[in-house]
Amino acid sequence: MAPQVAADPRSIKNFLLQIGTDTYELHASTVVWGKTTTQVQWKGGTPDAVYTDSVVGDHLCNITLVHDYQNEDSLFNWMIDHEGEQAEVTYRPDADGDFVQTATITVVAPDVGAAVGTFGESTIACPSTKPVRTFTPVA
Repeated sequence: MAPQVAADPRSIKNFLLQIGTDTYELHASTVVWGKTTTQVQWKGGTPDAVYTDSVVGDHLCNITLVHDYQNEDSLFNWMIDHEGEQAEVTYRPDADGDFVQTATITVVAPDVGAAVGTFGESTIACPSTKPVRTFTPVA
């Protein structure tokens, strides 16, 4: 029997989000890296020769942020101003922890607008390089 490996799960409630040299954890509620997938189909010479496969594509960094129009230094305004540029993202799911993930994203501007009586919020899917995971103790 294989040895059991202990788990040490953490509630995500105090993350660090750094883009370039600025920190934006007060502006974002979610940071998730994922991958795009597409379906590819191949058809052979007979009616029953049809094959479908999923192809894993590029990485994405999905950031959910609040629409903060009034704050000139907000992540919302920064993303509008830097659309199409590349930026280094550093993420710690626990701001006091050792786990660090970094990647380079291509900035996508958030949508502008929201429903009456709500806080405006957008989830932005920024194309990303493959995230690099390291363990770096917090000073």
